[in-house]
Amino acid sequence: MLYFCVKTSEYLQSIIDIVSRGSGYYKQIDVDVNKAESVINKFTDRYNANISSRQRSYLRETKKCVFDIVILYNQSLAKYQKIRFCVLATFPDDADISKGHDEYILKSIGGEFRYDFERFYDVANRKTRFCYHFAADHKVPVYELVKLPYSSEEKKQKSIKATDSWTFRLHKDFLKIKSKSIEQAFKKAQHSKTLSTFQLDILPSLAGFRGVRDDVFRLNKDVFRLSHKYLNCSASNLDIELKKPQYVRKIARLTHSFDGMVQFTKEYVKHA
Repeated sequence: MLYFCVKTSEYLQSIIDIVSRGSGYYKQIDVDVNKAESVINKFTDRYNANISSRQRSYLRETKKCVFDIVILYNQSLAKYQKIRFCVLATFPDDADISKGHDEYILKSIGGEFRYDFERFYDVANRKTRFCYHFAADHKVPVYELVKLPYSSEEKKQKSIKATDSWTFRLHKDFLKIKSKSIEQAFKKAQHSKTLSTFQLDILPSLAGFRGVRDDVFRLNKDVFRLSHKYLNCSASNLDIELKKPQYVRKIARLTHSFDGMVQFTKEYVKHA
């Protein structure tokens, strides 16, 4: 299927949904806006992405891969005139990939094929995890896809039977930079007597996945230590409202076409 997204959270949630349904492999690329429509047509034909549920079921019954394409054009990508593609491959449950997953994908689609799909399930190896960057030239990834266990409290509150689930959390390198920026703000406030809360104010705007919310909670918690260390007062005396991102809730998709996606983002950027 094709998924057109105009928000980062919408893009990431679509990927979580597909991976949770069994997708095991992906490739992610950024394409110039003026070339994106032709790439969509090329990928749709190559990966049989725009087919019905019945056709998808038939492909799996005949032991062929099913492909989904998630496409993102948001405000940050618009600055660079890029559109992001994530192609996801779902194998049949009893697929024989003894000769390698690339060979199996090649058999599924036929014709020419670049061997550049990565595997989702190698989560133990940080180098091969699926990561999200704000833009192609941003070296530090912001989010990473991981499988995190549920706490006993979460299981009880939400009546969850599963032991773990896929979610996004903040990448360790992004966390390190963000933590350092917050501490720098407190260091400056030690001399200027005025604390800039910019780094704290943007935390609630991050995608509100379970793993991200936990990371933001830890960053907020660190504010109490920093306020005592640099300003010799409690965080409550600084009139700082510490917030976690809101949970990502599933809503009706904002657009279902390439033209609609581009037009939505253009209007959004114009009024931002």
